[in-house]
Amino acid sequence: MGNLFVCVVLLSIPVLFFPITVLPAQTFKMVNFAGYDWDIKNSESLVGPGPNFFSDSTENVRVDSQGLHLRITYRDGKWYCAEVVLRENLGYGRYVFQVSSPIGDMDPYVVLGLFIYDTDEPPVHREFDIEFSRFGNINFPNAQYAVQPWELPGHSTTWFLPQTIDSSTHSFDWCCHQIEFLSAEGHQSIPPYSSILQNWIYTYSDTTIVPNPGNEHVHMNLWLFNRVPPDSAPEVIISNFEFFPVEEDDRFAPFTLLQIAPNPFRTGTIIHYKIHKPGNVSLNIYDMSARLVRSLVDENLKAGEYCLRWTGFDNLGQEGSAGIYFSRLEGNGFSASKKMILLR
Repeated sequence: MGNLFVCVVLLSIPVLFFPITVLPAQTFKMVNFAGYDWDIKNSESLVGPGPNFFSDSTENVRVDSQGLHLRITYRDGKWYCAEVVLRENLGYGRYVFQVSSPIGDMDPYVVLGLFIYDTDEPPVHREFDIEFSRFGNINFPNAQYAVQPWELPGHSTTWFLPQTIDSSTHSFDWCCHQIEFLSAEGHQSIPPYSSILQNWIYTYSDTTIVPNPGNEHVHMNLWLFNRVPPDSAPEVIISNFEFFPVEEDDRFAPFTLLQIAPNPFRTGTIIHYKIHKPGNVSLNIYDMSARLVRSLVDENLKAGEYCLRWTGFDNLGQEGSAGIYFSRLEGNGFSASKKMILLR
């Protein structure tokens, strides 16, 4: 999406990518869905998003043979919205949501959110979103992907979900250097998907930072934008949720050098690696003659996934010439290397 388009969006629809802002609310009930336990949001005072009232009533949240039902209901003079929160946090991997409702044709003030949110990390809360809504503007796209803060260039995109589709799959693949969003018609699980509706990749670059895992949890909610009442009680059925963790290439090695992207590159590339066993690790860049060009890491690291960016400069701060280089990860008697090409 070009910068000009972003500017038009900001001027005409300033609330399009309004952050979820999930404010604290008491939770009283739990539901089991797709093999996971989910807390049901409940609040008799106005809380975000919206702000709205939320209910843990079975009128608003229930599970049956069709899946998870999220419904907005009216009773006792109030509209109550629905939200569930996954009890465990899952980290890097593929998150898949299968929907059995025509969410492209909802009331323009109704919002379906499928997203990651960390209450412990203000102000942007390690949040990225798949949302379906026109946010009150019937002439605007009804679907969007966003990584907070949405207002930065490259952090969001909008698209049209056909109104006739009543069965769809929406997913994001989250790793340390990118988040890939994907939507497809029908219920699908493991890519490659058929009947792709939209695909968008948010990448680690000079102006974007991919969130690292923390205390984030999956949320699914159905709520009212600006608390504008709908014409009827809307309902969405999530038929399934699946999670696929990042695969480890070698569980016996102390680490794995996973990916270098982009490759070839001009201004910088992201080196993505995973530490299986804690210990001292070094990561260095060498040229074709095995000469050390840049030392990037030499320290004790905990188990986990890591990303860092090499911009093509050597240890003296001088710009490297075009050519072939090698990243080499070493530690505990093991080593791994990957080739990369610097363009000028």
